[in-house]
Amino acid sequence: MTVQLTNPVGSGRTLYVSRLSGGITVGLNLLSSFSGSMTLSANGTLTSPTTIAAVNSNLSSTNTSVATVRVSASAPSGATTIMAMPLQAGPFASSVWGQYVVPPGQSINLNVSGSLSVAGLLASTAYFAWWEV
Repeated sequence: MTVQLTNPVGSGRTLYVSRLSGGITVGLNLLSSFSGSMTLSANGTLTSPTTIAAVNSNLSSTNTSVATVRVSASAPSGATTIMAMPLQAGPFASSVWGQYVVPPGQSINLNVSGSLSVAGLLASTAYFAWWEV
């Protein structure tokens, strides 16, 4: 699962990533070997992406986000890796408090993937939270 946060060219705003989260769920498995990973990358292209609505969590604000949010079942191609780390099954969350800055014309991707060596059900999720100035 990959979620891509894009700041369009000419948006007039900068995006600051405040939280990375997601997880890998393993169920109904004959587990002999599990591996999981999280990769944060810049730019790149998603295969067969679906656009989803960005949600303003300030419920008293009528402001809409300039960001475009896309999801894909595959990792981005042509992206530059910023960070990669192994994951255990289960949820993860990392507060990054604006450490990752997405200026106009740029994208940031969060890919969460897992694999089983035998059989089972596997699901992965990825999520960004950000603010805009």
